[in-house]
Amino acid sequence: MAQPGQAQHADDDLREYQAVSIGQLERRLAEGKRNGQRTEIAPTLKQKLGRLTIVCLIFNRTIGTGIFAQPSNVLYLTGSPAVSIILWIFGGLVILCITLSWLELGLTIPRYVFEGAVYSAPRSGGDKNYLEYMYKRPRLFISCVFGITFIIFGNLAGNSIQFGIYMQAAISPQCTEDDACFNKTYVILWAIGVLSLCSFLNIATRSFLITLNNVFAFAKCLLIVATALLGIIYGSIHGDGCRKNIAWSNQGAGGEFGDIVLAMFYAMYSYTGFEQPFYVLAEVKQPQEIFAKYVLGALAFIIVLFPLTNVGFLCVVPYQGSDSVPKNMALKFFQIIAQGEDASADTSTSQRVISVILAFIILGTVMAQTFTGTRVKQEIGKEAILPFSLEIASGSDSLIARLTNNSIPRDGSFTDYIEDHPEQVPMAATLLHIIFAIFLVVLVGATTKPTNAYRILTYLRVFTIIVVLGLLTVAGLAYLRIDSWWHGISSNIEENKDGDKRGGRRWLEKRQWPQKPWPWLGALPPFMAAAILAFMSMAVFVKPSQIRPDERNRPSWAYPLTGWLCLGFGILWWAVLRYWQWKTRTFIVVTRITHLDVDGDGNARVVGESIKHEDSQEMADPADDMIELVNRGN
Repeated sequence: MAQPGQAQHADDDLREYQAVSIGQLERRLAEGKRNGQRTEIAPTLKQKLGRLTIVCLIFNRTIGTGIFAQPSNVLYLTGSPAVSIILWIFGGLVILCITLSWLELGLTIPRYVFEGAVYSAPRSGGDKNYLEYMYKRPRLFISCVFGITFIIFGNLAGNSIQFGIYMQAAISPQCTEDDACFNKTYVILWAIGVLSLCSFLNIATRSFLITLNNVFAFAKCLLIVATALLGIIYGSIHGDGCRKNIAWSNQGAGGEFGDIVLAMFYAMYSYTGFEQPFYVLAEVKQPQEIFAKYVLGALAFIIVLFPLTNVGFLCVVPYQGSDSVPKNMALKFFQIIAQGEDASADTSTSQRVISVILAFIILGTVMAQTFTGTRVKQEIGKEAILPFSLEIASGSDSLIARLTNNSIPRDGSFTDYIEDHPEQVPMAATLLHIIFAIFLVVLVGATTKPTNAYRILTYLRVFTIIVVLGLLTVAGLAYLRIDSWWHGISSNIEENKDGDKRGGRRWLEKRQWPQKPWPWLGALPPFMAAAILAFMSMAVFVKPSQIRPDERNRPSWAYPLTGWLCLGFGILWWAVLRYWQWKTRTFIVVTRITHLDVDGDGNARVVGESIKHEDSQEMADPADDMIELVNRGN
């Protein structure tokens, strides 16, 4: 039986939970940190993320190494400039389908019972929440699979290596990684440096980091628009390069089935960034009103801009087969423009400048991922599946706030403190984040060439987090829709008056977005995304015909197999955790008590959350799958 403040089941499937008021939050804040309990306070209304930041999180994270480095990989594999552009468009549409599915889930769950009414109050964590809602059994299974996978790959280790490549290009523009003058150690040190800088900024100041994010995003948009226009104009003026270079014919050796699938992976990676605002959704101001339109607006802009940027690249960089594809399309693009009519002109100065600019673009990308990814790791810590989980789940005053504010009210009153408290940052989660990011940089970067390390790490990230976990998410939403249709549940609540007599999970009745459901179009995104991701998760084992010379000693199936093994490590973690609980007869009961505030328009917002990890000896056999008392607000 649930204790007061724990899960109060409104129905066995949906698990709507009893939330408590701000008054209870004040009392728990006054109690301070007790053994096994923490009270996390949400950002104040002034600290909430607004419209601009929602858009800029997507821009800053999406406009990074992908659009500048991946065009070479996509073109090398397809062998056709026109086909490569088609793949960029198709990749964007797949990501759009995933985003539409996330919006439907993110703006609906968790759901809470508060003062007799049911409210949807979005929570940070992104697909962690959606997967835990859809896959409840076996107990803790999906939490471990997602949690371990995200802890390993929920960073931008690959992008940081590309940062090091650009910085080396700025120092020695004529020295490539195949030359004796190239120092791979410096690349790794640059990568560790950018990760460390972004992690320090993440714990030092939340507000300034958000401002930097928005500035970087604005500058990136200007650069990428200018790049696309410059390429199209330059190619049209100098020998009609657009018409000659962008052709349907296959001028290389690629274009086979395995090549197209792998190229699709690289194109999709460049669009990963749509998920950033979802990771911090609880920190968004008025999410039910503004979130969807600004996420979709930003993503639509990117889906149009990225193919145009590829057109700009191809209008300038000549393509005469696979051997002519540069390792980095952006550097070659700017080098040709800097040379102009004189192919022998010294472009070292311009190469240095462009390399530094591209490196700073990556700095902004890593900064955005650090800000959002560490908040997801906080949510993972709340599930008590890791050592020191409560510390990872806890936030604390930023370093700047500690220097400029008094953390605890002197008069002992927390009434004003809730809406005027110092900014909170995830200290322990940031440490966890940077440890695994540096581990990947050293492990992969030290054993292969930097450009190969970048491809490997970006491939593994998109395979595990976007393809496999994304497949589980969109397939789960497709199941919820089928379940509603099977049980006769409609999105029109008036048609469900006898719904209490019907079974099922009643998703179409309970979803909050879109508020005006599209007839058949709204059903397509999860089914289309699930079909494509399921296909890609298996098709990647087909060997591509185009393999770069320095990668031919590795079997093509090694990369997807490594991705599946990393996901398998999450399953192993779950099995060991369950066995340890059964063997020691100990079980950590997780209680998450959400504190809500509802405005006059009926919109609920989370103002705080109390997390308690309590040891219990009441442990059943692992196969018994005992009912959880974990308050997930589902």
